[in-house]
Amino acid sequence: MTEFRNRTWAFTAQATVLGLMAVGGIATGLALAAKPAPTSGEPTGNDSIVSLAIGGLILLAAARVVIVRKLYRKPGLRCYNQGLEFNACTATLIRRGQELDLPVSALSAGLSSEAFRKQVRRITWENVYSASAEGTPLTQLLSIHGRIESPWGGESGGPIDEVHFAMLEDPVRDVVEIIERLKKDKRSRQGLPDWEEAR
Repeated sequence: MTEFRNRTWAFTAQATVLGLMAVGGIATGLALAAKPAPTSGEPTGNDSIVSLAIGGLILLAAARVVIVRKLYRKPGLRCYNQGLEFNACTATLIRRGQELDLPVSALSAGLSSEAFRKQVRRITWENVYSASAEGTPLTQLLSIHGRIESPWGGESGGPIDEVHFAMLEDPVRDVVEIIERLKKDKRSRQGLPDWEEAR
């Protein structure tokens, strides 16, 4: 199986910075709460509540980044004998030129393996029209054009037209060459597993 993993260092750095800021805010709030209130001026208790509240909000933001990082630790794209497999949580979906928003409920996939599996989508090779590298050399993204069913059941509007991957570790042009070769040459897929084997 050929698989392409996502970069996660940016999420690690962001979570670390937010975590340190949250610890600093909470520690400041606790220190102010333990300090005797001055005889005049605004009570110190108010300052401690504000610091604790800010620290708590930053901690929630850090927790969200950790959840997203867990999602991106999964392979971003896999190649099988029948087609491609990806997860809707780690890709950008385009329908008729409009980017689809990720439902808040999809973030639960970062906490539950079962929820993550429900976000997995598959595209047969017949429905993969083309793959291309877009953007600048430093910020290239992989764009796959084809017919992809919506990952969220019951959503109106029809199938997805494009899927973009912006966080792949591998050089995007190499990924494009592999996808185009597998699409055109059935013999090159013989070493890949079937979808049924991957369940």
